[in-house]
Amino acid sequence: MKTLNKIETEVVGLLRTKPLDQIKVQEICRNLKISRTTFYVYFESTTTLIQDLSNSILDDIAELFSQWQYLNFSQMLMLSSDRRTFQSIPIYQAYRYIWQRKEFFQALIGPYAPKYFSKNSYLLLVKMLTYLVEQNDPKTSNQLIYFCSGGIWNSLDHWVNYDTEDILPSEIARQDLNFLSQLLLGEANALKSRS
Repeated sequence: MKTLNKIETEVVGLLRTKPLDQIKVQEICRNLKISRTTFYVYFESTTTLIQDLSNSILDDIAELFSQWQYLNFSQMLMLSSDRRTFQSIPIYQAYRYIWQRKEFFQALIGPYAPKYFSKNSYLLLVKMLTYLVEQNDPKTSNQLIYFCSGGIWNSLDHWVNYDTEDILPSEIARQDLNFLSQLLLGEANALKSRS
């Protein structure tokens, strides 16, 4: 494992047990048996390390979510009904990515996590849902989009921090797709009946 990865993994492990401001470079170096100079070759501070890691993860997820521009919600639901095509759905791919890096996510959205990762992740989710929903029904209210985003964010937080061994990415993706379809398609049907 490269030194950079070792440092990131060590800081993420420590962040799962205490706040970032209590994680000291000296402690990281002692645990990894590296010099402080080696740490500073890669990072200015533990804060910049977490910011860099957060930005990298958010960029990866944004890339996965950007695939939504090629699907409308109805197409996504149709693909989700077939086992073979389900894995091509962006929400599944994003959850699989999270599952493969669950220790990082546990640290970045856990009780000691810096707030900016959660905030930026949530805003990214709102942006992607807004795009997806507006393709399906431009009349859907912003309030409903924020409600759906909050529901999915809380579901994701609970899955990462409490249910990581029991629920697979495919299950949580299906659950959240069902949640979205009930709310969004229900909203569309309600709007049509009011017209």
